[in-house]
Amino acid sequence: MKKGLFIVIEGNDGSGKSVQLDLLASYLKERGRDVYVTREQSNSKYGKKISELVVSEEGEKLGGDEWLELFTRDRQEHLKTEVLPALEHGKIVVCSRYDYSTCIYQLKDEGKWKLYISQFTRPDLTFIILVPTKIAMQRLHSRDRKITVFEKEAMIEERRQKYERMLSFADNIKKIDGSKDIQGVFAQIKGEIDRFLALK
Repeated sequence: MKKGLFIVIEGNDGSGKSVQLDLLASYLKERGRDVYVTREQSNSKYGKKISELVVSEEGEKLGGDEWLELFTRDRQEHLKTEVLPALEHGKIVVCSRYDYSTCIYQLKDEGKWKLYISQFTRPDLTFIILVPTKIAMQRLHSRDRKITVFEKEAMIEERRQKYERMLSFADNIKKIDGSKDIQGVFAQIKGEIDRFLALK
């Protein structure tokens, strides 16, 4: 049975999830919390395959069902080997991306979203960081790395709209305005975390 807390940071591409993940983990550790930081895709064999495919021509040709299977298998392995053991030890698990991402990126039929996520451990709190698509594209192009098969402007806008619709999925999903600077974004997350932990 889950003993720790599971916190997920979601958001569209270019929203700054990785930076906020690190800031949140540091904030919790400074307050004496035992924190385990992780992300999807994970370092499982499936996650490593995904990392190769997202920047390859082969990935461009991969169908939605094939991507779905890869991300699902990676998540199953991730839960088994990292997330659940950490929760069992009472840690706060802070994870960048989880099953909502798979719904947004791979499941076109939104009517299947709730059934899909029902097979996985549910987070105690999820932040969805959203930024306007133009800002997201500017940030992505400013990075010193190759643009992935998922980082095309029309696709990012479509997914941003899906994330907006997903906000009503559960009471423990919190929308964060990612258009602010790094500290402005974290101030929103910090406020929500402080309120959340005060109830625990």
